[in-house]
Amino acid sequence: MEPSPYFRGLVACKRTTPKGIMQEYARPNFIGLKPTKAVIVLLAINIAMVIINGVARKYLQTDFLEQHLGLRPSSVVGGLELWQPFTYFWLHSSRDPGHLFWNLLTLWLFSGPLQRAWGTKAFIRFYLICGFGSGLVVLAAGLLWNPNMLTVGASGAILGLVAAFGILYPDLPVYIFGVFPIKGRTLAIIFAILSTGVPLIYPSHVSVAAHIGGLALGALITTGYWKPERILRRIRLARARRRLKALEGGRGSSGDDGAKQNYLH
Repeated sequence: MEPSPYFRGLVACKRTTPKGIMQEYARPNFIGLKPTKAVIVLLAINIAMVIINGVARKYLQTDFLEQHLGLRPSSVVGGLELWQPFTYFWLHSSRDPGHLFWNLLTLWLFSGPLQRAWGTKAFIRFYLICGFGSGLVVLAAGLLWNPNMLTVGASGAILGLVAAFGILYPDLPVYIFGVFPIKGRTLAIIFAILSTGVPLIYPSHVSVAAHIGGLALGALITTGYWKPERILRRIRLARARRRLKALEGGRGSSGDDGAKQNYLH
C-alpha cells in the first residue's frame, strides 16, 4: 500500500517501493532493521537529553528541564510557556529508565522501513507533527481534567510511526529477536493495545492522551483522512452509491410489476 496523495502533500513523501525492505526484513535479525541515520540521530538526542536531565537533577539539584520543557497545561496557558507542546517529547524522566528503553526500542523497530520509503525530511516531519499533535491532545485533556499534570516522553511521536507502519506494511514480517516472525499489522496492534488499553485497565503514570493522540494522528495522516475533503468525498460517494442502488431497485420492481400485470391479464 502506498501513502495517500494527501500524505504526500503533507510531508512531501516519496513513492514507496518496499521490495528492498521486504528482502532485508526477510533476513532474521535481533529485532527489525538496522536503524537508519535519521533514527540514530533521534535515538542519540533522546539519550543525550536524559543524561543532561539526570546530571542536572543530581549535581545541580534542579528540575529546570522537566519543569520548563515538559508539558504542563497550566504552565502553557497560565505561564504562557507555549513551546512546551513541542519540547516535551524530547525529554524522558531520568527516574524512569524503562520508559526510555521501551520508547527507543519501538522507535528502532518501526522507523527503518518508513524512513527508507519516505526519505529523511518527510520522516522527520512526520515524527515532529505526531509529537506536536499528541502534545496538543495532552494539553486539551489536561485542561479538562488535571492542568498540573506534567508529561514528558516521545510516546506520541513514536506511536504515530507505529500506526503508519501497520497501515503501510500490514503483511511485512518482523522477526522478534531474530526468531519469531510477526506481521506488521499484528505487531502494530499489539503495541497500540499495550500502550493505550493496558493503562486504561490498570491506571498508571502513563499518558494515555499522548498515546491515543499519536496513534490517531499517525493513522489520519497516513490514510489521508486528516483532510476534511477526503471524508466529505467518501460521504458523497456513499450517498451516490445508495441513490444508484435505489434507482436500480425501483426500475427492477416496476419491471416485475409490469410483467405480473401482463401475465395476469
